[in-house]
Amino acid sequence: MTATLDDVLAALNQLNANLQATNPWDEQGTATGGSTTQLVDNSKNWASNFFFSSLVIVTIDGTTYRTFTTGNTSTQLNLYPALPTEIKPGSPYKVRNVTSQVASARARPGILLTANQTLKQFVNIMSNVTVWPYVYVPWFQPPIPPGGTCTAGPSITVMTNALVSFTPSALVGMTIFNISDGSNGLVLANDAHTVTSLPLSGGVANVWAIGNSYLFAGHLIDVGTGISLPYTVPAGSFLTVIEESWSFNQDENSFILVDGLFVASGGPLSGGTPYYDAGIVGESTLTLDPTASKSHQVDFIMINQGLSPMYGSGEIVAIQEIYTGST
Repeated sequence: MTATLDDVLAALNQLNANLQATNPWDEQGTATGGSTTQLVDNSKNWASNFFFSSLVIVTIDGTTYRTFTTGNTSTQLNLYPALPTEIKPGSPYKVRNVTSQVASARARPGILLTANQTLKQFVNIMSNVTVWPYVYVPWFQPPIPPGGTCTAGPSITVMTNALVSFTPSALVGMTIFNISDGSNGLVLANDAHTVTSLPLSGGVANVWAIGNSYLFAGHLIDVGTGISLPYTVPAGSFLTVIEESWSFNQDENSFILVDGLFVASGGPLSGGTPYYDAGIVGESTLTLDPTASKSHQVDFIMINQGLSPMYGSGEIVAIQEIYTGST
């Protein structure tokens, strides 16, 4: 019988579980000293930075604490976050290198996820398939309609185009851009000829007028939660894009926004031309906030610049990481 990929992954997972059951700790011993941010064991001779983002469990005066390493010398573990009390001589400890290898058979051989990192995936598959089970998968979204021209006004929330026939409610969650005014708004509802959004913002007059041109943009969906972006990166953490892929049947432009500001573009991309980047893309919130001191809203949008409804898919893979001051 030929083993499938699922068989191989299951075997590897079982092997890893067996190894952890028989030898759950990579290191253990008794501290000879330390502080709230350091554990010293002068009986050791570790390779420099062998323990990076490793779990440390140490017992001080009968109370057990958990923290992580940010690196090590031959006899010292550097700890973060700081412990509430200093490590004393005689304190027993254990260290577990809690990392997981994420492999890829494509352009990148693999990435290493450490204990303070989380893999995030954001996807939008634009399709008119509405049968089970796809109708229940939140990242299956309606196609993005082409742009057009407003035929009524003025209004700060309603764009009217009497010359088209939108699918009712299919545009909810998209963003509509008033190209003539430079403004935009999140779509709340639509019928065949009107699109109702939040009040326009970011433009000159922030109002729909007869003759204004418009375009629609779709947002990626957080696969972990099923919620449309923007996604909030909490203070103390940062998000770095490590892979992106795009493929559409229409001319398209993709953008990365941080706190509403355009910071990077994945286009323009001609219809039918796939794009894939498996290298470390390097687009990160650290660029704007080097110490991750604030929370940030991150958005990935796809704008249909073609003449017909846009089908296809977009995907971003990123790593969210806790900032330790040594990144």
